[in-house]
Amino acid sequence: LEYTGEVVDEDTFEKRMDTKYANDKHHYCMALGGGLFIDAHRVGSECRFVNHSCAPNCDMIKWSVGGLSRMALFTRRKIRMAEEITYDYNFDNFNDLKGQICKCGARACRGI
Repeated sequence: LEYTGEVVDEDTFEKRMDTKYANDKHHYCMALGGGLFIDAHRVGSECRFVNHSCAPNCDMIKWSVGGLSRMALFTRRKIRMAEEITYDYNFDNFNDLKGQICKCGARACRGI
């Protein structure tokens, strides 16, 4: 499942986080590397709605297509029918919030 959205540079991304998205409770974005970010706040695939878990069943992996970096979820194991798809956000705060309390329920939950 590919994580898609608008690819923007770091300055554009930070400006949006400080202005346009400053009051948003949920942030749909991902660091792509090389000073680029995928901004999926308003436009993006359903991958932006996949939840975090400290014991995920998928990994978000960077891969290359035609020389362009892409991000996509790949399973760690066979997913059971009706099982929620999750990955570890390795969360970084992009604003002044203290962080969101993790409620994944995993035995090894980090709490944030």
